[in-house]
Amino acid sequence: MRRGMLFHASLALMMLFALRCSDSDSSPTEPEPTIDSVAIETITPVQGTTLQGGSRVTFRARVRYTLATASSGRISLIIEDQASRNISATTPQPSISVTRGGQVVELTDTIDIPANGVTRVDVFVPLFPGTSTSTNTVQVVRYTVQ
Repeated sequence: MRRGMLFHASLALMMLFALRCSDSDSSPTEPEPTIDSVAIETITPVQGTTLQGGSRVTFRARVRYTLATASSGRISLIIEDQASRNISATTPQPSISVTRGGQVVELTDTIDIPANGVTRVDVFVPLFPGTSTSTNTVQVVRYTVQ
């Protein structure tokens, strides 16, 4: 009889363990990302805004990134005109150090748009893995200037 009780107790423990392992609230581990990505979640002024030559504008970008190809890197905010000339007086350009994985970061820069000669402002948000000075991982927002 003692042997039967031990068997039933063991069986009950195994069933409890099996039920816990198949708990529907748990989820499998998601695979690690293998490529870098950057996405502008929000930007001000909002995309589609027409900017005025001769005005001062503050750009604020909320950016979601994934860094998979290096243990660290940086995200920058680069503001250029239609001829790819840097029109930000901020030196060095605003940037933030990031680490492997992903999260949301914010970058800000204020520029004075020249009164003449600028027809477009391009705001680039590149993700540079490691110590790289070039990347293909970039998002851009373009603004018309009047």
